[in-house]
Amino acid sequence: MSETGEREAEEEAAEKEKAVAICDGCGEITPVRVWADGHIHPIGEDDGRCCADGEYQVLEHGESVDAFE
Repeated sequence: MSETGEREAEEEAAEKEKAVAICDGCGEITPVRVWADGHIHPIGEDDGRCCADGEYQVLEHGESVDAFE
């Protein structure tokens, strides 16, 4: 990979981070990527959602799923 390509990959990686989130519609817990602009996208979901009714709430470090019940 060229130096420019490596730099672009590093910049893209810096724009997002991995997290765990819970869907407030169905309660599914799933790994997500959180972009710098706040956009949350589940890892491995093509359509970006586990269900039609929910929004993802990111679990903060050490936060229990029980906080969302």
